[in-house]
Amino acid sequence: MRRAVTVTVAGLAGIFVVLAAIGGDLRAQTTATSQALLSFDADIRPIVSRNCWSCHGADQRSELDLRTRTGMLAGGRLGQAV
Repeated sequence: MRRAVTVTVAGLAGIFVVLAAIGGDLRAQTTATSQALLSFDADIRPIVSRNCWSCHGADQRSELDLRTRTGMLAGGRLGQAV
């Protein structure tokens, strides 16, 4: 049980790091004349599919489904992930 909680916490921490890095990168690229828009399908889905879907795709470990924006925002058995 302790290992499962540790793995879950580590996975959620990884998601937060990825999202924070994306947000920081967008702020750095934004200029006075243009603003970058973040798209779930174009920007977030490829990262999550490479790093998270093996456990939180169709398998939905901890009832957390990261295949869609709605599923990501809904969270899983332990609450919200994002």
